Amino acid sequence: MSSPHTRARRKAAQAPLASRLLTRARTPRGRVGFTLSALAALALVGGAVAGATSAPPTVEAASVSGTEALAAETTTEKAAASGDRTEPQTSRSAQRPAAPAVPSVADAKKQQVAKAAKQRAAAKVKTARMQDKNPRAIAKAMLSDFGFGQGQYAALNKLWVSESNWRWNADNPTSSAYGIPQALPGSKMSSAGKDWKTNPATQIKWGLRYIKEVYGTPSAAWSFKQGNGWY
Repeated sequence: MSSPHTRARRKAAQAPLASRLLTRARTPRGRVGFTLSALAALALVGGAVAGATSAPPTVEAASVSGTEALAAETTTEKAAASGDRTEPQTSRSAQRPAAPAVPSVADAKKQQVAKAAKQRAAAKVKTARMQDKNPRAIAKAMLSDFGFGQGQYAALNKLWVSESNWRWNADNPTSSAYGIPQALPGSKMSSAGKDWKTNPATQIKWGLRYIKEVYGTPSAAWSFKQGNGWY
């Protein structure tokens, strides 16, 4: 059987927590403990409030600044690495020569006409320069213009000696043949130049063209003359 003191302790243990705390608070030791507990609770609450309202730690700010600096350094490194690429690249097509312009049909015809006129002018100058020379020398110089070799001169000389003896004003009153080649009529030689009546070079030019077109060579013309008495 338990003692009265033991029963009192059991009864006190079974009492509600609030009642027990109130009972302890009535004692001197209980009052001191209660005061210390209250102060500790107030300190914890105050620290929590102060932490919530204070500025963020400087470590975080430094971390953000460091990230920005790292991003800036990365951008600088990329720009330096691609420095050569920023130089203007020369296009290969710019180095290629431009394709020559294709002349139109009208332009091509104009060029041909101008070329032919230039050749005629050069021929006239050549003829004028040879006007005062010996007709035989003129004929030798013109042989190559019609594709004749110098070996054809001997036949040509025989042919025209028999016709006019190389006289530019040789006139046949019975047939109206005229000039060194004895063109019939003499006015045919106007196709070689307006000065056909007085210029031996113009007459020889016409005579060589005639021989080439009709007989092919002076040798052939001389052979025909020998067999027919004319050419």
